[in-house]
Amino acid sequence: MKKTNLFFCLAFIFNALITNGQLDKETVTLLNYQKYSVAISNLQKKIQQNPKDAQSIFWLGQTYIERNNDIRPLKDDVEKAKVLYQKALHDIPNNPWLLIGMGEVEILEKSKVEDDNYSHRNDINNEKAALLNSAKQKFEQALTASLIEKGKNKGKPSPDILFALGRAFSNMSGNIIDHNYVIDKLKLAITMPPVDPEIYNELGISYLRLGPDNGGDAITAFKEAIRLDPKNPKAYLRIARIYASQENKELVDQWTNEAIKADPNFTPTYYVLFDFYEDKDINVAKMNLDKYISLAEKTANTEFIQAQYLFRTAKYNESIIIAKNIETEFGHFKLPKNSLLLALNFQRINDSIQSAIYIDSYLKNTPSDKINPMAFNVAIDVFSQFPGKENLAANFINEAIKIEKTNSGKLKLINRGIKLFDKANMNNEEYQWILKSFAFKSSLSERDYYDVIRVVQSANLISLAMDWSSKYLAAFPASKNAYIFYFNNALALDPDTTSGVALPYLDTLNNVMLSASRDNRTRVSKNIYFSVIFNLRKIDNQIDAIKSLENVAQIDSIAAIIDNYTAKTIEYTNYLELAYADKPDTNITKWTNGTVKTRLDQNKDFIMKTRDRAIKIMNQKNNPKRANAEADKPKPNSNK
Repeated sequence: MKKTNLFFCLAFIFNALITNGQLDKETVTLLNYQKYSVAISNLQKKIQQNPKDAQSIFWLGQTYIERNNDIRPLKDDVEKAKVLYQKALHDIPNNPWLLIGMGEVEILEKSKVEDDNYSHRNDINNEKAALLNSAKQKFEQALTASLIEKGKNKGKPSPDILFALGRAFSNMSGNIIDHNYVIDKLKLAITMPPVDPEIYNELGISYLRLGPDNGGDAITAFKEAIRLDPKNPKAYLRIARIYASQENKELVDQWTNEAIKADPNFTPTYYVLFDFYEDKDINVAKMNLDKYISLAEKTANTEFIQAQYLFRTAKYNESIIIAKNIETEFGHFKLPKNSLLLALNFQRINDSIQSAIYIDSYLKNTPSDKINPMAFNVAIDVFSQFPGKENLAANFINEAIKIEKTNSGKLKLINRGIKLFDKANMNNEEYQWILKSFAFKSSLSERDYYDVIRVVQSANLISLAMDWSSKYLAAFPASKNAYIFYFNNALALDPDTTSGVALPYLDTLNNVMLSASRDNRTRVSKNIYFSVIFNLRKIDNQIDAIKSLENVAQIDSIAAIIDNYTAKTIEYTNYLELAYADKPDTNITKWTNGTVKTRLDQNKDFIMKTRDRAIKIMNQKNNPKRANAEADKPKPNSNK
């Protein structure tokens, strides 16, 4: 019996040693309030007193990682946490707190946190999968090492270790960690009462990391944290931030007021209010900025928001001075949004070169899922001003389109691409962007057809211009512009009027125009004139070919070709006379039954005479006596 009691006693002590007793709520609170310097000082004292205090070592590493994590942890801070955890694991092998911390460091260290090529930042799926599998092994090892030895939760991992797992990863991007895995672990923790409200806070944050569609689940989690601790300002503020992302002013005010009631000294509340109101009410923003500065530790971020406020009040040069000081002291990597602010400031004072440098720095040093959409607008505006940089500006438009949620917003961005290439006279590129815009339209307007045809004509894409002219004519058969485009592009297919490619298009155009309105006869007559002249020229060419011929068979062969062109010419003149049947026009009649008919009769007469001449020549050569008999034979009809 004594041995059994001793065993349970030792097991209890061992489990306590592994998890280091109760959760260090003091440190968690300091981190929530962003009091990093105080947290570091307190934790270092605890570790100095007990070098094997694994929980304090874990939280010290977390503080290093979180303190400069505006967009992502700094490489130096991750390295500092790594050295801390590695040394502790050497002294306390397989400790769950340290395994969680080391797994996090492994992911941060190997997940391209310093990747400076944002165009390839999404090409990490295979590497990420392998990385997560390796890290999960450490997490599972940590959870196994923390299994509760007795009581109703026997066999389950320590809820404090589950919380540590959630805390370590709730602020990581979905591109880095599988938040469904974290959510499952946090849900396990809430099955073991009494539940710490901080677990629900981390659960809500993890839901948000899955994407905006999970906002409802996140709010439910935060409200549960409030139910357990009505004085928890973090939960109120987290709900306010959700509504801030939706630009819901009423609910932002409601939930930030609740956060202030819970604790008026909760520093992050005032920053959220400043950030929300800086482009809505600068006076409210300034009031909250002053409150934030009075409560917050002096860091790069507190300096930054002062520069941000100056920018909002159009004090660009003053804002630049502070932002440049931040850059000098901390560099680009610590506060990437500082580069965006500098780019905006330089853009406002019309220094495009400096603006381009800083917007490029911001985009290179910010994860793709963390980029402020405003940055793409700056990049588009800036690089559009540099000849030869149009394709780079277009790349930024494409990036902006990817994160734009509404079709109307996407269409506005596409129109920027169209204007960009139109200004640069890059017609082929402009055409491709016009096609993108058409994908967002249920039907095309006359202006759409007008614009696309103008562009492809400028690009000398004649066949394409003809295709679009055909579509324009079909969609708007009564449009004069449609007629003009169709006619001009049909003729452009046959610029020297020798191939006849334009004729079928003109026939189609004539039918459409007459069907649309009989008043189009004047334009139809011009089209017919072109077609008739084309055929007469072809006849003239053939006439020239037989002038010197002495072979009757060759003359008859060419005569058949001339007959074909003659028949087509008569069809055109008949069509024109029919078009004017209800409104006779003497000029038309004079041209069709006068000029054209006379010309055709002359051609017929010339062919007959040429044939007779050839027969005589042939007979004279072969048998002069047969010449007269051959000449008396019936002549072929050259106008069949």
